Amino acid sequence: MGPAGVQEIGTTALRVLGMTHQLGYFNILPLSMLLLAATPGFLALASRSRAPLLAVSVSIWAIAGWNNINIPDFPTDGTWVLNPFSWQLIYCIGLRAGISAKRGETFVG
Repeated sequence: MGPAGVQEIGTTALRVLGMTHQLGYFNILPLSMLLLAATPGFLALASRSRAPLLAVSVSIWAIAGWNNINIPDFPTDGTWVLNPFSWQLIYCIGLRAGISAKRGETFVG
């Protein structure tokens, strides 16, 4: 294997670790990992009041949608099928519902 082959293996390994290597639109696991990694930030937003959690989440969702922001994938030249900037809104709604239920409050309270 020549230097080009070693470089290609290194590039592929970095893209796997960077969660951009998508095999057959299989990015549900990387999406879950990103959302779980972002959970402490989401909880920090929700710790004082739950309103900022949804305000920030809706803002991220809207900005990503309007500007077509997504994470590129590899080996194709496309983007993730499950856009984490969009799916985080559903995750945050569920997080807010869980926090409300645990506190014995209504979702809008």
